[in-house]
Amino acid sequence: MRNRGFTLVELAVVLIILSVIGGMFMSSIFTMMDSQRTSTTRAKLVAIDAALVSFVAVNKRLPCPADGRLQSGTETSPCQNQHGVVPWVALGLSAQDIEDGWGNRITYRVDTRLTTANAMDMSACDPAGTGTPAVAPPNATCASSTGTCSAAALGNCVPPQSFLSGKGIQVQNPGGQILMNPAANPATGAAYVLISHGENQGGAYSSSGTLMGPVKAGLGTSETHNSAALSQAFYIDGDQIFADGANRFDDFVVRPSLLAVIQRAHLGPRSH
Repeated sequence: MRNRGFTLVELAVVLIILSVIGGMFMSSIFTMMDSQRTSTTRAKLVAIDAALVSFVAVNKRLPCPADGRLQSGTETSPCQNQHGVVPWVALGLSAQDIEDGWGNRITYRVDTRLTTANAMDMSACDPAGTGTPAVAPPNATCASSTGTCSAAALGNCVPPQSFLSGKGIQVQNPGGQILMNPAANPATGAAYVLISHGENQGGAYSSSGTLMGPVKAGLGTSETHNSAALSQAFYIDGDQIFADGANRFDDFVVRPSLLAVIQRAHLGPRSH
């Protein structure tokens, strides 16, 4: 009795089944990789945020960005946001520590006035104060125009909102709604903005200092706005949209308020 071999139809069916199984397996692998990259990115952002607060606690100011095109990792001088990434040397981090899950440098934006000496120190301000700052907002310090702050002379004490007024970075969503506003009363500006440019990678500086273009069709206009190569009057945060097109937005954004960072650094206003 002769052994019966596979027919072409049977072989075709087997190949189709193997192809489907292989596709499902590869899809699962890619999903796991994306999940790992997302987790890595979120963990890096949390660590960088903590390092920035520690820097403020020691230096009473925020660091300037590093130039994402260079390998130095040091603060720019003069301080500037264009091309700015997290200054890993100033924060005591490695170059790899400030790379997201896709291997790109995390963008860093700061109100450059907050990088000057003692610019993040509110310890001389008093929540019960009613005094006028010696320097008008938005460059106000906690120094009063009328005298030394004390419990007996709260009229000489600068209230927190006079110090905060006009400071920080404006953040809005892709639809134009303002989420954080230095010009509001009370002021709600962000101390800094950290941006991972996500799976699309468009607008990020790579580990070699190369500006990444869109790797998928239809780089979103909001992602273009957040490009590491640009310095903007405001930055964008919103729900992530992964469908290609003008509305695509897969950036990861951290934007703590100015007062929150100051308080975490134990430099907040206090009662006199």
